[in-house]
Amino acid sequence: MVTHFFKSVVAILFLLTIACLPADPYKHFEDQLQAAVGESINDAPSYSSHARPDLAFTERLPNGNLGYHYAYENIRGLCRYMFEVDPTTHRIVDWRYDGEDKDKACFVNPMKMAK
Repeated sequence: MVTHFFKSVVAILFLLTIACLPADPYKHFEDQLQAAVGESINDAPSYSSHARPDLAFTERLPNGNLGYHYAYENIRGLCRYMFEVDPTTHRIVDWRYDGEDKDKACFVNPMKMAK
């Protein structure tokens, strides 16, 4: 009886510990960008834990949409990404990384995300 109780307590503690582990900050960044699809570009959230990313430039894309290119510096380097925006509705229709070092510099600490 004590052994069964002990095993149950250990299992519960293990599950609670696993649930509290930090999420993958790279995946969290991508999830946040994906969550912005369908939102207005005017309400695009900040992905830097300390400051809003700078709008580097905008451009007209070959498909007629607008590309809003953002960049912010963090401890791992320069994170660059783009929102593709419908020019008539100003809604974000897609996103993508700008640059090759996406796995190194683009991340969000889920515990410190700015709102």
